[in-house]
Amino acid sequence: MSPAPPGSAPPPPSRAEALGWTALIGLLAALPLLRLRGDGIQSFGTDGAPWIEPLARLRLLEHLDQATGSWWESLVGADAAYPPGLHLLSLPWTAAVGEGPLRLAASGLPWLLVLAGACGVVARKLGSDQRGAFVTVAVVAALPSLQGMAGRYHYDLPMTALLWLSVALVLGLAPRRPLLAGLLGGAVALLACGVKWAAIPFGLPMLGLGFGLAVSGGRHALLCLLGLVLATGIAAGGSWGYLQEVGELNSFTMQRALLEMQDPILSPLLRDPGEAPPSPLAASLQRLGSWSPAELSFYPLRLVSSVLSPLLALLLLWGAGVAARARRWRLLLLVLGVALCHGLFVLGMIPVLDDRWLVVGAPALAIAGGAGLGRAARRPWLRFVLAALLLGVAVEFHFAPRAAFNAAWEAVESPGPRPHREDSSGEALYIDRDRPKPRPSVVFRGPFGASSVEDRGWTRGDEQPPDRARQRAAALATVAACKLSCVGLGIEMPGLAPKGDMFWWRAATRAAFRAGPASGQPPPAFVPACPEMGDGRPPPCELDAVVLPTTEREANEVLRCAPIEGWAERRIRGDTTDPELVLLVRDPEPSCRTP
Repeated sequence: MSPAPPGSAPPPPSRAEALGWTALIGLLAALPLLRLRGDGIQSFGTDGAPWIEPLARLRLLEHLDQATGSWWESLVGADAAYPPGLHLLSLPWTAAVGEGPLRLAASGLPWLLVLAGACGVVARKLGSDQRGAFVTVAVVAALPSLQGMAGRYHYDLPMTALLWLSVALVLGLAPRRPLLAGLLGGAVALLACGVKWAAIPFGLPMLGLGFGLAVSGGRHALLCLLGLVLATGIAAGGSWGYLQEVGELNSFTMQRALLEMQDPILSPLLRDPGEAPPSPLAASLQRLGSWSPAELSFYPLRLVSSVLSPLLALLLLWGAGVAARARRWRLLLLVLGVALCHGLFVLGMIPVLDDRWLVVGAPALAIAGGAGLGRAARRPWLRFVLAALLLGVAVEFHFAPRAAFNAAWEAVESPGPRPHREDSSGEALYIDRDRPKPRPSVVFRGPFGASSVEDRGWTRGDEQPPDRARQRAAALATVAACKLSCVGLGIEMPGLAPKGDMFWWRAATRAAFRAGPASGQPPPAFVPACPEMGDGRPPPCELDAVVLPTTEREANEVLRCAPIEGWAERRIRGDTTDPELVLLVRDPEPSCRTP
């Protein structure tokens, strides 16, 4: 095949090439599933964070089972720390593939495909050729951040997928039927808000960009404006109406209060005594002016190091340059518009540095860069190299061990703890706003993708802690056999799991009870054994058992405050590679045996 003359449009992909890109996209989507099957659920955060969402989903299912009112009352009553959209959208998936933690975690795979497909549609509608659309889908599916999120049951990836799907609907329908585009785009954006409330500030500018890029002038511009008003009215008005029905204590206010507690500008704990909080606008302007150059460097560095990977960042930058030379200005306007709108929101409203905030807008760069890469890759060998690089970055993220080629190094080191002021008794009152705020380290892993901050969003395969599900399942079977009702755990107990996995025990017992308890008794309660291991309050029930690791140091942390003298001991092993556990039981029944 001879190359096309300079300046001419690339020929459309052949059927064989289209099948090749489709196979690559399918393989990329399968990689998180292969990692799930090999490594199990990814442990991250503290106190069993990967089990918080499955537990919330079980509570929603219980609420729906027991609901006696209308479907709307059930939906309003199901509001918790987050809106119930993710858990409702997961019901068709689990109905098709079955329940279970791994099957639920695999629900991120269809969201990855929805996001990648929506980005391909956006690229095509903004001037990309067919090959560029295929490349865009493959690039989005290969991003390390999205690959890592696709193996977790969490809110960020579904919200991002729905927001870009709303943009794809707007761009696809607005040129001919702007009002229908507003209706459908607003409805999908409302679904994204029902998954996570961050979809409101992220999604409304994206809807505006979609309609703005679809405008062709004259009467059509007025209809697009009406479509935008309709879309934003559905998304914002529907969210507001839902929150009004829930009441003052709702998931939105809980999330806002959590951010305010971490904010030196708005938090009552971090302000001077008697100082009134500034207005939201004044607080945003003050926050925009408070970022130091070192803090501002966090987001561009993290975009390269963990969200995209240095290798893909260079490829996308090159592709964006090709798109610019081809005068695909609407693709570049999308990137600039998303960067400006999302950047102002993150820097003006969010007090913490977290690279998860970059993921919603990162597909815009993938759309522009992927379109340019598709235009540049006219020769078969270039397409083969590009496909190999995309697959290599994703495979390395999940399965490559630590080696010299992906050695970790810090570009920006994290400073020490925040300084604070103290009252006369020596108690910390609030953080000194005149001192620099702490920032997370920016870690590079060679040319490949790094894990997110504290592994909150995505984790490399060589940094994933071991999954101790078998060990915990064996201990849980003993708890069930002994018919225990209140079991104490130590949260920071690596012998149990990397972070104790308190929420694993609660989710596992609720799932077993929902499947049909053999004894007819309610599931046991799992609580921190020591008040200082939880929220400082004593256990809500009287302990009748305590789970301990055999590591002396970890066990002593619990033994020093748990009244277990003279309790019967049951030793538990979950797997040959796991440390032994000890279950201390008060007044065990004769039938209490280790399964």
